[in-house]
Amino acid sequence: AEVMQCAPSMRSIELGRWGAVGDFGDAERCSPWMQSMDMNSASPERPKLVQPFRKPLVSQRACLNNCDIGAEGVFATAEAIAYAPCIQAVHLSSVDIGPTGAFVISEAIKLCPSIQTIELRNNDIRDAGACAIAEAMMQCTSIQTIQIFGNYIGDQGACALAEAIRNSPWMQTLHLTGNSIGDDGACAIAEAICHCPDMQSLALSMNHIGDPGACAIAEALVDCRSMQLIELSENRIGSQGACAIAEAVAGSPCMQTMG
Repeated sequence: AEVMQCAPSMRSIELGRWGAVGDFGDAERCSPWMQSMDMNSASPERPKLVQPFRKPLVSQRACLNNCDIGAEGVFATAEAIAYAPCIQAVHLSSVDIGPTGAFVISEAIKLCPSIQTIELRNNDIRDAGACAIAEAMMQCTSIQTIQIFGNYIGDQGACALAEAIRNSPWMQTLHLTGNSIGDDGACAIAEAICHCPDMQSLALSMNHIGDPGACAIAEALVDCRSMQLIELSENRIGSQGACAIAEAVAGSPCMQTMG
């Protein structure tokens, strides 16, 4: 905190892998130009986490992957995000926020119209959490990247996200690997990405998608001329769906990776 107060032009601080991070004390008087606070793999003292953000900042990135932030930390992080209306990226992977935490974070994201990236991998947010994030996305039309791996999201959550994606014209990356999305969710996503001309990367591996979902995605690829990566491995796709995807990929001028 003392160092931060002595560096009025500081724009970034990284505390990753420091173990237990204690009280920031008077760090709230640090640089108003702070753009990034990275605490990957640290264990911040939960009630103190929000203190550096007690006034509006121009922070652009909040990253607390693999942190033991707990319930109090989730609320503190949400408050921090709300105090940074210019924030562009939120990375909260493997912090076990659950559906309730996803709702709390989504309410804060609604106050950040410039948000471009939401990463919530391995947080067990399930359909309820996905629906909350989707609702927030409806108010943040600048979103370009959604990465919600391993969260037990089913068709209900996928359909909610798809509806939000329809209203996200700048969307470029959608990664929902390792969830429980079936054909209904895949079909909804396929229809949604047709409204995203800049879509470049779609990852839906390790879900429950069968031939109907695969065929819908193949049809969507015809309209997604910027697509560079498509991942559908470890689903329930048979020969019909596989052939449809292969044919679509063959006709995709920018495609670089298929998995």
